[in-house]
Amino acid sequence: MRSKYLLIPFALAIVVLIVEAVGLLPSGNTEVSGPRAEFPGGDTFDFGSVKQGEWTTHEFSIHNAGDEPLKIFDVQTGCGCSSAEVTKDELAPGEQAKVVVRYEGRPVQSQELIQARVVTNQVGDAVHIMQMTGYVRRGLVASGICTASAPSLSELAGLVAASEKRLLNVEVEGVMSLDIRPAGSSGPWERSPVLERAHWWFNGSIGSKARVDRYQILPWTGGDAPFVHIRESVGFDGAFSTRLEHEFGTSDNAMREVHGGQIISGRFGTLVDTRGSGMQFSIYFAEASSGNSFSDELLAAIKNNVDCRVYDEPKNGRASVKVESTFSSDTLTVKVRHWLDPDRGYAIVGQETVSTNKSDGKFVYRKTMDIEELTEAAPGVWYPTKATLIAPNKERGVEERYTYTASKVIANNPDFDESIYRVHIPDGYTIVDKVMGIRYRTGTPPQGLEPYLQESAVNAYGEPVRKLADSPIDLVSDAAPDAFAAQRRRPLLWLAGILAIIAAVLAWRHHKKGASA
Repeated sequence: MRSKYLLIPFALAIVVLIVEAVGLLPSGNTEVSGPRAEFPGGDTFDFGSVKQGEWTTHEFSIHNAGDEPLKIFDVQTGCGCSSAEVTKDELAPGEQAKVVVRYEGRPVQSQELIQARVVTNQVGDAVHIMQMTGYVRRGLVASGICTASAPSLSELAGLVAASEKRLLNVEVEGVMSLDIRPAGSSGPWERSPVLERAHWWFNGSIGSKARVDRYQILPWTGGDAPFVHIRESVGFDGAFSTRLEHEFGTSDNAMREVHGGQIISGRFGTLVDTRGSGMQFSIYFAEASSGNSFSDELLAAIKNNVDCRVYDEPKNGRASVKVESTFSSDTLTVKVRHWLDPDRGYAIVGQETVSTNKSDGKFVYRKTMDIEELTEAAPGVWYPTKATLIAPNKERGVEERYTYTASKVIANNPDFDESIYRVHIPDGYTIVDKVMGIRYRTGTPPQGLEPYLQESAVNAYGEPVRKLADSPIDLVSDAAPDAFAAQRRRPLLWLAGILAIIAAVLAWRHHKKGASA
């Protein structure tokens, strides 16, 4: 009779496993351990205004709100006029460090957006972006007065402005690759894995609507994976920007779907920092990062008495107009030269920036752009389809050559659909809406996520959503439901194991007593 009771623990263990498998028991400990980066003081800073050539610095606080060490693999900025560093590259839970971002006012009057990218080991949201904004006012001393050249320069500004107005909208599919060689070397170039493939739309107006769908391979110093792969979509519809990250991977790991995104007021800097679009080689967008058109820059040079001179000087075997501007700071003299083709809508065919020491005239820096191929995408609208940019990277001790090639350029399409600028969010994405201050998940929530859904709300676009409470599970990665389920299974598996052990012990004792009898 007693042997029948021995079946009870085994039966209970089996029942627990069956109930867990069909999801009838409530969840146990749902916490998923891991690091989590937060920015207590915010991730944006407005520095007001600085003079040209003047440095401004801001310290962003980064806090590990998780329960495992937060590792900071890399901190980088997007241009040579800025730098970033972190005071500590590994933070224990609850620990805090500073991300110090510095920016030197460029030699143009403009509204500036500086981005710093922090790459961490946070699962599902490894890349964090901080932004500094402000205005650069006139601070460099012109090395001469533009009196003699002013009429010619003014006329040129009018011709360029007329060319800029011809562009109504543009769609570009292009690719950018990177070659490197040691600094100071004249040897062969070596191809880098760094790459950007972009499908880009712009409505032809600086600072207005834009969109890019792109795939990137970027440098990343995270242990054995020096390169990170990202597939994303970013769009600005004139009021709000939506950024969706679709896939993420490292060079030692396959791409995985991540399905996360953000909505912000205004425009993401990504839209004017897309090398695969060829925008930096184009007369229409050459100054897009500053919010000015190229003709605006020429008129500002006249207004501010900058030493700007216009010459007739051939480039790449064709007649061209050279515009040379000279700027001075306390220590440097900077010459910026552009070559424009009057026969092709004053399109840019070359550019050079050279910096020298003011004291001894020694060379400090040189960047060159060569536009090798232009296509007439619409009557009077010439757009670059092949170009190179060469510049030193002092941090890495190399010289870099970026090569851009476009496979498709369409301009002034009368059937252009402006709804493309609004990036629609598919189901299954976790969105941080910084306009409304909410976090939500699109579509039907995966099993186990219901406890984290709160009351209804509306997002920045006025669409009804279900707000998402703070959750320890990885809601961005498609692996999130599995991670949740794994945490839910853990206590049940322990219970089943304990019951099985109890049953085994009772069986052994029963067997021993039976043998001794």
